[in-house]
Amino acid sequence: KALQFYRVMSNSKVELDAITLSAAISACEKGCCWEKATLIFSELARNQLECDMITFSALIGAYHKGGKWQEALQLFSVMLRDKVEATVISCGAAISACEQSGEWEKAVQLFGMMAQHKVKFNTIAASATISTCAKAGEWQKALQLFKQLAQSKVESDTVTFSAAISACEKGGEWEKALQVFCAMSQGIVKCDTIAINAVISAFEKAGEWERALRMFSLMTQSGVKANVMAFGAAVSACAQGREWETALQLFSTLPQSALETDRIACNAVISACMKACEWEQAWHLLGVMTETRVQVDTVTLDAIISACEKAAKWERALYCFCMLSQCEMECNAITFSATISACEKGGEWEKALQVFCAMSQGIVKCDTIAINAVISAFEKAGEWERALRMFSLMTQSGVKANVMAFGAAVSACAQGREWETALQLFSTLPQSALETDRIACNAVISACMKACEWEQAWHLLGVMTETRVQVDTVTLDAIISACEKAAKWERALYCFCMLSQCEMECNAITFSATISACEKG
Repeated sequence: KALQFYRVMSNSKVELDAITLSAAISACEKGCCWEKATLIFSELARNQLECDMITFSALIGAYHKGGKWQEALQLFSVMLRDKVEATVISCGAAISACEQSGEWEKAVQLFGMMAQHKVKFNTIAASATISTCAKAGEWQKALQLFKQLAQSKVESDTVTFSAAISACEKGGEWEKALQVFCAMSQGIVKCDTIAINAVISAFEKAGEWERALRMFSLMTQSGVKANVMAFGAAVSACAQGREWETALQLFSTLPQSALETDRIACNAVISACMKACEWEQAWHLLGVMTETRVQVDTVTLDAIISACEKAAKWERALYCFCMLSQCEMECNAITFSATISACEKGGEWEKALQVFCAMSQGIVKCDTIAINAVISAFEKAGEWERALRMFSLMTQSGVKANVMAFGAAVSACAQGREWETALQLFSTLPQSALETDRIACNAVISACMKACEWEQAWHLLGVMTETRVQVDTVTLDAIISACEKAAKWERALYCFCMLSQCEMECNAITFSATISACEKG
């Protein structure tokens, strides 16, 4: 309505003064019309009319509301240059513009300037400055400003307290967040959802799941309406504490709270189930999300794939992987590696290879975990040649081989009774800057044992002793079996005595092989 009058006056060729134009700019600011406000402001300059603090404050406010933080800060600088008196409104709008842009240092500078210009700051300016510091992770600065506000006897409101608590939460300072919250509870300021959410989130990040649940309980008792963010943070805290049953129990109360089942809350519960190796619960929740039409995302499916991988449920892991592809969601290295590992655990080397090929053709870089899983899948299937080719591809593609990869490749050779190839591969360990490891040694000894190469197996026992690699039951059992086949009873008995001396557990195979060696000798 105000702008309509302005247009009528402008069209009637009525001479407009600074007061009229300033009022029109204020109307634009309230209506979030920064472009119109800029045009009117330019008319002031064109008519050589003086701009006062009200005019500047209104236009800065219009820029802030329109998300034009650069223009807001630029205009504030012009205002100071023209020696126009700064007001709490203009300073507050400029600080809010800094909050939008993340310019926390500029916000703190402006806040300090208010005192220099004898501008009495209010809670809006203080809250915006604290919030800017909070978003930038500058929790110490935010708390310093919060204390400064208390000392100046300016009454803090809900927004100020919430901003200070949020700053502590982002800084991982749950104890400080709790202190500020307690101060809020003891005063006349009403606790709101934002403040309690921030405290719950602070507890969640610190792994203090019991405190998070108590705070969530306090939220409902104090009449503060819980939202999905609070549920998500409380559930996620349970996930951190591996309290999947508590997380599920809390999740089941969502409908009673008149809140819609939400993706964040679902993902938090699924993550809790995944960490607790409860794949069935995670799978059930996927069904709940589908039934309630909650959008499934990469986080959801990654967690379920990981849960299924731990339980060797390769078909379900592969189903989720296909869902990602069908819905054109981005797959990351974790997605591919977990799916390949699930196929490997299920003995499905062909499926593991298919997923790996899809990984190689995409933009996701093949990592050690994925290649290890494929080599291990080949090893379990007795596909030693494929395992060696994959190991060779690993080194050629610049992916750093680790002892697990060596162990799986060597073990694959052992499965194929290729003891010479296993030994050859084992000899390259020092060149790869990898330490001789028990798993790799045991795999080569096992290959030699199967090929009845007792001398090579005995030599490797010496290598393990020299390089201080811990000998275990698997090592000595394999050497005893190798010596038994060659009727080398003294060496078999030596290894048997080593087991006893080192207080290692002897099994039926150990006893039988040692007795048989003595019998053959």
